[in-house]
Amino acid sequence: TKQASGFTHTITYSCGSRSGTICNKSSATSISWTPPNELAEAAPSDNSVSVTLTITTYNGSTPVGSSPVTITCSIPYTSTFVPVLAHTSSDAMGFASKYGAYVQGQSKVKINITTYGAYGAWIKSCRTIFDGSVYTKQSFTTDAIKAYGTIPITITVTDSRERTTTVTQNI
Repeated sequence: TKQASGFTHTITYSCGSRSGTICNKSSATSISWTPPNELAEAAPSDNSVSVTLTITTYNGSTPVGSSPVTITCSIPYTSTFVPVLAHTSSDAMGFASKYGAYVQGQSKVKINITTYGAYGAWIKSCRTIFDGSVYTKQSFTTDAIKAYGTIPITITVTDSRERTTTVTQNI
């Protein structure tokens, strides 16, 4: 709230190693601001981040006073803030390229997973379920396939914010 109609305000923010200006010597009585996604990097293992806003009041070009306030910003659970996951799979024994399909009891599936956390989060776990077995490495070759028909490869990664991404591929 302005104490005099001619006063203006500059609002800056700081969070971790990031800082910036929200408005500069504005006469507005209300400012709308969306925090940059990069602020989430200050909280790689949390679902919210503390941001300090500093409001400096000016009378013309003369600073009248300054007031900091700390707010908590939630890190939304949207596609922007979940782990990124990509993978490749192939028949390590070569049957799929020779016959056009994996061969029960013969084919072994070679799986390579690439994943990384968003905005400072790190990958806490990677879990693949295939043909009744669970694998926790990002690069591995399965045992010979026991099942027949369509078999799902389900990969789930979890990051340091406890957010997950799951991908399923059928072979």
